[in-house]
Amino acid sequence: MTLHRLIFTQQKIRVQQNLRLVSSSRRTSSRSSMAQEFQVPVPWGVIAGKEWGDPNGKPWIVLHGWLDNCGSFDTLAPIFPKDHRLLCIDYPGHGFSSPVPDGFSYHFLDGLQHIRRVAKHFELSKFSLMGHSMGGGISALFSATFPEMVERLILVDSVKPVTRPRDRIIDRTKASIDELLAFEAKMNSGRAPLYTYDQAKERLIQGSFQLHGKEVITDESADILLKRGLKRVREGPDNEACFTFTRDIRHRVTSLYSLTQEVIEDFASRIKGPFLLIKATGGKGYEDPQNLTDVIAKYKSNPDFVYTEVEGTHHVHLNEPQKVMADIHLFLERYPGQSIGHSAGSKI
Repeated sequence: MTLHRLIFTQQKIRVQQNLRLVSSSRRTSSRSSMAQEFQVPVPWGVIAGKEWGDPNGKPWIVLHGWLDNCGSFDTLAPIFPKDHRLLCIDYPGHGFSSPVPDGFSYHFLDGLQHIRRVAKHFELSKFSLMGHSMGGGISALFSATFPEMVERLILVDSVKPVTRPRDRIIDRTKASIDELLAFEAKMNSGRAPLYTYDQAKERLIQGSFQLHGKEVITDESADILLKRGLKRVREGPDNEACFTFTRDIRHRVTSLYSLTQEVIEDFASRIKGPFLLIKATGGKGYEDPQNLTDVIAKYKSNPDFVYTEVEGTHHVHLNEPQKVMADIHLFLERYPGQSIGHSAGSKI
């Protein structure tokens, strides 16, 4: 182990120990009481979310992963440094945010305009971005497209958006249209599936296992996501509450458009400024590992790029937030947001 790595490891252990104390002390108070709900008006409804931290603090726009909601950051946000302001949004068609209008589908590039709309509403000309999984991919593309607006970027178990090889574009385009029409017919049937709370929770946990691997989400984390992920609709035959999921099933439609690896690498090479990528050791890559390696190589051309790994699953930021926050804390110490250093890109 190098001296630099040893010193960093000792610092990280110290930070994790301090964060465990902070996290433990804050469990005694209601997490929801520490955040404020907000709604951003948009042409098709609202983008909802939760605001954490100092209203006058350093602003962040925070994006969750596919089929999650902004509750994904309910355990991490309370232990973020107090002089920061986190605007955690429900991506359209998730949580309490409005779905897109009938006849439309979703695409991750739409996320760039969603970020711009939120920034405009809160009158932010410059801010930091943090995203998990799908939200990380969107944040990376935004940072490449609007580098003048982004002060710092953090990706949590997200390297890049999943690419689509050229030889699959036609077949996937056909599948997208077929799936959208099929989902619309299902939505118009008026037979939305209903679940008891326990049934919905089991469905969420099993779905996460299928997507991201076994034990990816804890029982407590599932409860957190379901606070915004379920809507009570009526009482069941035994006076037991019945729920439906708030997420729009059109999110399961194959994306109509996608980007090739070459285009993603072009985006990656344009990201400037402080950039932290936290990879979970138990996370999946979701595509050819070489694609991820090639994109990380592009990121390393940025002298302010920092790569680190934490032990945990895809939802480590929700299950064990102190592990992720330790790296974020050290990153913010290096890049506090007032002056940007230009030391060589590194892995910590």
